[in-house]
Amino acid sequence: MPAKTRSRCSTCSMRPPALCWPSAWRRPPKRPIAALPPERKRRRLRAAWRKEMPMLFGHIDTASLDECAHEGVRRAVAYAKEHDLSALEPGRHDIDGDALFVNVCAYDTRAFEDCRFEAHRRYIDVQMVLEGEERIDVQFVDRLDAEPFDEEADNMFLDGEAAASVVMTPGTFVAVFPCDGHKPGIAVDGSVPVKKAVFKVLV
Repeated sequence: MPAKTRSRCSTCSMRPPALCWPSAWRRPPKRPIAALPPERKRRRLRAAWRKEMPMLFGHIDTASLDECAHEGVRRAVAYAKEHDLSALEPGRHDIDGDALFVNVCAYDTRAFEDCRFEAHRRYIDVQMVLEGEERIDVQFVDRLDAEPFDEEADNMFLDGEAAASVVMTPGTFVAVFPCDGHKPGIAVDGSVPVKKAVFKVLV
């Protein structure tokens, strides 16, 4: 009895084997980043950074959120573009009930050692500085030492080393997801007053 021939390729599971090249031939290895043209190099570095740290950072006037899959984050940035957040009084301001609201707060930035990582499970934070400047450190939650989670406050505090930092100035925003520990309120060059809007986006 003749041997049964394979009707599909073990590599792509689609074409007959005789018509399909090995995957190594169909997909050549990536060129080293240093050998890429400048624009492709920037895209490759941005992609690698997003893979390592999924938070989003940008300016509300120039940010393109097409790559952000979460509609609530896009709505928060759009709301900030269309409204004067600096005119809001400190406190909670509802936009879409518990699904999307913004907390406006004012405080003085603090020394690094006086700030702590925090993280949330039910909400994404989209933080925007309205006045002043501050630094925010970020790190994956599973790379930090966590304290017990407070269900009522949707918050837990964590300790550890940061993977990246961003300096927030008026107009900039950072979106941190449940997997992101974030340490806001760090003084950049001495303590300064800060007014900030923190959009809470239901996951």
